[in-house]
Amino acid sequence: MAVVFVFILGGVRIRLRKPTHIQRYGPLYLVGIAIPLIVADLWRHILQDESLTVFDLFAIILFIVAIVGMIFSRMVFTGKPWGPFDVPTSKILKDPMFQNIPMAIFALGIVFVFISHNTDGWFGSSRLSWPECGDNPTFPRTNQTWSSTCTWSSSQYRCNSYCCVPGDGHAGLIPDLAPGSECTCHCIPDNEENMKHLSPMGILFTIFFTYLGFVLLAFGTLWNASIIDKLKEIRETWRELRGTQDFSNPKTPYDPVLNIQVESSSSAGRMTIEDGRPIDSGEHEAQHTYQFDIVIIGGGSGGLACSKACRGYGRKVAVLDYVKPSPIGTTWGLGGTCVNVGCIPKKLMHQAGLLGEHMADSVHYGWQKPLTTHRWENLRDGVNGYINQLNCGYKNELQNKGVTYINGFGVFLDAHTLEVSRDDGQKMLLTSRRFVLAMGGRPIYPNINGAKEYCITSDDIFKLKQDPGKVLVVGASYVALECAGFLKSIGKEVTVMMRSIPLRGFDQEMAQRIVDYMQELGIKFIKSGVPQEVQLDNEGRRKVDYVVNNVRQSETFDTVLLAIGRKPCTQGVGLERAGVRLSTSGKVLVNKWDRTSVPHIYAIGDIQEGGLELTPVAIQAGRMLADRLYGGSIVAMDYINVPTTVFTPVEYGCCGYSEDDAIKHYGEENIEVYHSQFVPLEWKLANRSESTCYLKLVCNAREDMKIVGFHVVCPNAGEITQGVAVAMKMGAKKSTFDSTVGIHPTIAEEMTTLSITKRSAAPATKEGC
Repeated sequence: MAVVFVFILGGVRIRLRKPTHIQRYGPLYLVGIAIPLIVADLWRHILQDESLTVFDLFAIILFIVAIVGMIFSRMVFTGKPWGPFDVPTSKILKDPMFQNIPMAIFALGIVFVFISHNTDGWFGSSRLSWPECGDNPTFPRTNQTWSSTCTWSSSQYRCNSYCCVPGDGHAGLIPDLAPGSECTCHCIPDNEENMKHLSPMGILFTIFFTYLGFVLLAFGTLWNASIIDKLKEIRETWRELRGTQDFSNPKTPYDPVLNIQVESSSSAGRMTIEDGRPIDSGEHEAQHTYQFDIVIIGGGSGGLACSKACRGYGRKVAVLDYVKPSPIGTTWGLGGTCVNVGCIPKKLMHQAGLLGEHMADSVHYGWQKPLTTHRWENLRDGVNGYINQLNCGYKNELQNKGVTYINGFGVFLDAHTLEVSRDDGQKMLLTSRRFVLAMGGRPIYPNINGAKEYCITSDDIFKLKQDPGKVLVVGASYVALECAGFLKSIGKEVTVMMRSIPLRGFDQEMAQRIVDYMQELGIKFIKSGVPQEVQLDNEGRRKVDYVVNNVRQSETFDTVLLAIGRKPCTQGVGLERAGVRLSTSGKVLVNKWDRTSVPHIYAIGDIQEGGLELTPVAIQAGRMLADRLYGGSIVAMDYINVPTTVFTPVEYGCCGYSEDDAIKHYGEENIEVYHSQFVPLEWKLANRSESTCYLKLVCNAREDMKIVGFHVVCPNAGEITQGVAVAMKMGAKKSTFDSTVGIHPTIAEEMTTLSITKRSAAPATKEGC
């Protein structure tokens, strides 16, 4: 029963992952049980003249350790000090497996008490010592005899608490003696050392039961937990210490130890990797000579950052970059998606839209006859003129740093050789010690008639020759809503067709506020709409047939912009010949060190399976990879609390968990959301929307209101979110924000005055300034 007790208690707190009454106050109850057990054990052995065993001492020590551990565990659980003590509240200490240890130690103490009570019958030599002998029956002297009246106690006949054994002291029992009989008792005369010290057999039994107890503790702790997860953690630590490959990172669905199948577009079967350290071992360097130390395939933000950082360590570096034209022929220069057809032109056109809104507001501030017309070609040429400067700047920077730039398309012939097709039509072979895959992604086209012939994507919109006119945006991703937003703000008629929810993966409460505001601006939303066909009419316009709730409809537009997602550029580059494994989505499987299934080939940026498709993430990952490869670093890229902003007409900035994800991760009862709905001072005179701007802090009550999610919809949300991300990286709590003095009057000061929680159901609308 004691063994079962240890095993069950080992798992009970794993099951209680949420703050129930038992988990919150259970340690206090067990403290109350442990103290009487200690007192009772001491009473039996000391006050009643019975000798202590090793198990008694172990039990007392374990009870004391368990009491201290329970106090410590409770402080960690509640996030508050108990009495004069305080403790750190790190993620490790909050793990249910850690909080379970004191209870299992307590159970182990009970096992030792149980063993102690059966010591005489199991292995009597485990006694620490027998009492010294004296001249009276209570403290007899060795080899001295005395007479006394037998008394009955605990189913044994005893003489002053010691067994009556004719002529041989403690050797056995005499069941035929009745209470009141005369008997002769004396101390054990065999060996003086055995009377005062533990015997070898007792030591062996003690070690055995101690080991058994802690084995039961370990297995009991794992009981009813996620066994696979725990084994992965143990396996990962072990394999990292051994320096072997590990694909247990959440970014990768492959698990070689537990033999979990990975579906791959390049090969079926299982991956067997022998080397999983932060970098490959370098065995090839002594056996082969290569043209380059490292080749980066992809001249986007991540690839350029990695190449310059590697060159900074004195390595011979090459960058390959090639842009396949879009279906309508759009192409661009060095710098990747962000610089040419992503972040940079998007933000500039977003600014153009904001200026239009500000001009409309200016009449409320006393300005007369504001500009009312917009010329698309002026905006397009200005944006692309600036981008051309960036393209030239990147080339010059690579040249100045000594990085070889090749404008060509590379295909792997083997794991160390590329065949490069240059833009001038020539081909060349290129060998390298290492490779970094940083090819990025391109927009997806739906499988419908006319998609590639008559539609454009974000690859084309910023270089579009003609005025967009009346625009249909298909999709509700951040790319779709950003493009729809700036097109409307510069005066275009815009319709958004979305199949399901807006901004999938973002906080849906915030996403809905963005949609509502865009509708207030005059953007039309076709919800549950799915395009079926795009045709060109006699006037050169696009006729779009689509279905809404099984009803077929059609409408004509000047421009149809597809923004339904992106796919990685991993096809047609020979990754299967190099041995690089891909997920079913075509993305590259990597471990937490950005290593692929081929030890000397790495992958960063949008092509990573499970990664974040954000430019700053790729830049940071590229630099950190170079530091690991050549700078001796062992620091992996941290994908937690990465901030981002959606540049819709009213911006949305976020960092950390969405409210729904936080509830799923921590439990609804542990999440407290502080929120505020407000109107920026800049919007007051212009009578802008009073229900759009909104801020909320998602806090974990179990960690003293640590902020695990930040979300804000307001002007300049990106500038605010970047600062908050630093605070969250440092573990900021709600009290941190409360004790911070705000800057008045600003939008950012709202986060220092939050006092209303969603749980209270009180109105979140702010009154006054």
